Amino acid sequence: MVQVSLEQIQPFSLNPRVTRNPGYDVLKASILARGLDNPPVLTRRPGDEKYMLASGGNTRLAILNELWQETQDERYHRVCWPFRPWPETLSPQQGEVQCLIGHLAESDLHNGLMFIERAEGILHLRDLYRNAGIECPTQLALAEQLTRDGYPVSQSQISRMLQTVDWLLPCIPNALYGGLTRNQHPPTPPTPPHPAPLAVPTLTLIPADLSASQRATCGLPNQTR
Repeated sequence: MVQVSLEQIQPFSLNPRVTRNPGYDVLKASILARGLDNPPVLTRRPGDEKYMLASGGNTRLAILNELWQETQDERYHRVCWPFRPWPETLSPQQGEVQCLIGHLAESDLHNGLMFIERAEGILHLRDLYRNAGIECPTQLALAEQLTRDGYPVSQSQISRMLQTVDWLLPCIPNALYGGLTRNQHPPTPPTPPHPAPLAVPTLTLIPADLSASQRATCGLPNQTR
């Protein structure tokens, strides 16, 4: 445990939740009435002066800062926090992977993320894997790596996430971040339409020995010899 003030703590820079937590007001009322029962875990990157959140807790940190500004009550300003040392056996990029996975998993347990937030978090993990020298050339390889690291996501889910980010996000960002896909899968992006098949004319064979009256009935000119 470490006792530090709010000024010594920075939010996680890759926090997957970018919209307001839907449980913010309820959680704030609870902390105001009872104090912070469950402080989030802190860690510290090698060489950093400030601590950061190791696996979730960005909403609680924001609420503490807000309550401190509103009340100037020291119990919101200086708190005893659980501390987890930065894993020395991991590279900085691998450490960032573990932190991001921790934040994704924690958010899933508390007022889960929007689909688009989770999708962008998974894409950040893919980039972190690449920077750490862990190649995931296919969606299946990425799904298997995430499972090994304790955050199972199926290949089909990853496919929908990539489609959402690539196809829908550029077109309807406000709708996605406004809650369009909360607790549901986004609509499948439309596939490009196939060109209509060419019309093939129908040829009718006309017997050569039709009488003049039969040719007139069919609207055919009289045959000249």
